Amino acid sequence: MKKKYFLASLLVVVLAIAVICLILWLKPDNSSTVTSANSATNLSNSMLQAKAGSDPIANEASSNPTEAAEGLSASLQDTEIDCALEANPAGQLILNVNIRRCFEYFLTQIGEKSLGSIDQQVKQHIQHNLPASAAAQATDLWQRYLKYREAEGKLQNSGANTDPDHLQRVLDQLTQLRQQYFNPAELNALFGDEMTYNQYTIDRLSILDNKSLNAAQKAQQLKQRFAQLPPTLQKNLEDMSKLQDLRALTQQIRQKNGSKAELQQMREQLVGHEAAERLEQLDQSRANWQSRVQDYLNQRQTILASNQAPEDKQRAITALRERQFSDDAERQRAVTYEHFRDQGTNINELLQ
Repeated sequence: MKKKYFLASLLVVVLAIAVICLILWLKPDNSSTVTSANSATNLSNSMLQAKAGSDPIANEASSNPTEAAEGLSASLQDTEIDCALEANPAGQLILNVNIRRCFEYFLTQIGEKSLGSIDQQVKQHIQHNLPASAAAQATDLWQRYLKYREAEGKLQNSGANTDPDHLQRVLDQLTQLRQQYFNPAELNALFGDEMTYNQYTIDRLSILDNKSLNAAQKAQQLKQRFAQLPPTLQKNLEDMSKLQDLRALTQQIRQKNGSKAELQQMREQLVGHEAAERLEQLDQSRANWQSRVQDYLNQRQTILASNQAPEDKQRAITALRERQFSDDAERQRAVTYEHFRDQGTNINELLQ
C-alpha cells in the first residue's frame, strides 16, 4: 500500500509540474493572454455590474461615507500595498503599468468590501501619495478605469475557443473598447505589454495552424515573429517560447509520420544547428531508454506469466531490474512504469 501511495503521489507531482510549466509559458511577467485577461476580470466585472444605480460608486460612497476610514480587507492583511504611483518633477502623473497594478490591487477586495469603500480607499491613497496635479490625473484615470472594467465584463468571452481568427476578433473588440476610455499614452502604459503579448500569441497560433506551410517554414516564421517582440518580452519569453514551439512542431511532424530529416530541418530553423544536434542526441538517448524499459517490462511479464511461486517471481523480477538498470534512480523509474503497466496504462504514451 505504501508503494502504491508513493507512486500515485509521484504521478500527481509530475502532472502538477507539467501544468505549471505550461502556465508559466502562457503568462510572461506583467502580462496575460487574451483568455486569461478576460476570465481574470469577469468575476469582479460582474460584481461591478450588479451594483445598483447608474453611478454605483457615487451611490455607495454617499450612502456610507464612514467606510472610507476602514482598512484593507482580510485577504490583503499583512500584504505590501502594490500601488507605486509616481509623479515627475513637474508634478505630473507618470504613466506606467504600476497604475493598473495599483487599481487591480484594491479591486481584489470586491466581495469583501463594497465598491464605494474601495473607491474611497483608492482616492485616499492617491491624495496621500501624489501632489495635487498628479492626484487629479490619477483620480480621473481611476474613475475611467472603473467604467472600462464594467464595460469589459459585457464583452463576449472567448471561452475555450482557441481559433486564431476568433481570438483576433476578441482582441480587436477589447482594443476598441479601451480606446473609448483611454488616450494612446494611457493605453500603452496600462496595457502595452499585455496587448503586445496577446497579439504575439495569436500570431503564433496562426502560424502553427497554417496548413500551407511545412514545419521548417513555420519554424522560420515563428522565429521572425518572436524577433519582433520588445527586448523585455523577448527576455521573459525566449526559453519557454522556443520550447513550446519545438514541442508543437515536433508533434505535428510525428503525427504525419514525418522524416528525421524534416525534424532536423525544423529544429535548425528554430534553434540553430548546434542546438538541433543536441536535440538529436537527446532523441537517441530517449529512444534507447524507451527500448530498455519496454524490454524490461516484456521480460517481467514473462516472469509473471510463469509457473514459479510468487516469492520466486519477485526475486526474479528484482534480479532482472538490477541487471537492466544501472542505478537506484533508474530502478525507481522502472517500478513506476511497472505500476502504470499493471494498471493498464499505455506505456508508449508515457515514454514519448
